[in-house]
Amino acid sequence: MNYFDQVFFSKYLREGDELIFVCHRHPLLIVDRVIVTLFVGLALPTFFYYNNSFSLQSLVPFLYFEIYAVSLYIYLIYKIFDWYNDVWLITESWVVDIDWDIFARHVIYIDYHDIKGSEIQSHSFWDSIFHKWDVILYTAGDEDNFILEWAEHPHDITDHIEEVIQEIEEKKHHKEKAPLELLLHTLTEVVREHLEWGVHETPEEESEWEREVERVLAKKGTIDLR
Repeated sequence: MNYFDQVFFSKYLREGDELIFVCHRHPLLIVDRVIVTLFVGLALPTFFYYNNSFSLQSLVPFLYFEIYAVSLYIYLIYKIFDWYNDVWLITESWVVDIDWDIFARHVIYIDYHDIKGSEIQSHSFWDSIFHKWDVILYTAGDEDNFILEWAEHPHDITDHIEEVIQEIEEKKHHKEKAPLELLLHTLTEVVREHLEWGVHETPEEESEWEREVERVLAKKGTIDLR
């Protein structure tokens, strides 16, 4: 993850979230469109226009042709920006699905607890060659699956997601196990101290200890065990 990605997409993070990985779609998705658009939409018309093929200069005023060329550049910039902003953000708490549009942004926060599995799909031999596979996240709802088409580094994406899910499960297991371990440790210490105390105490000390226990048990109110 480069520094620009980290800064640019920080606005989509919630307070306390840490960005782990930015999942872009493959650059080929935009490169081929740019090349085709520039060649078919600009290079060929420009060649025909300046050579006055088919009497284009008389049919199309130069001002109109310039407006067309500028509009085409704006369209390409939009497509590049659209490609760059349609991403998944992997954080410590969520997978953030961003669907960008010039007039609106659709941002969905996918909780790791709702993720039931992931899958990588390829549709052709060339997908495997260029590593531009689709990544699918299966969630609790059958109709709420999320797809990142033509994903770049798809195996890295699934690996990062699985690592975060595993860390969350380990933290949950440790959190549930900690009170039990503390209870067992406390009981072990109490038994050990009691045995050690019982070995060294004299009959007079044992009688005194028994009287103290009976006094505490007979006392009304809350018992202080400190």
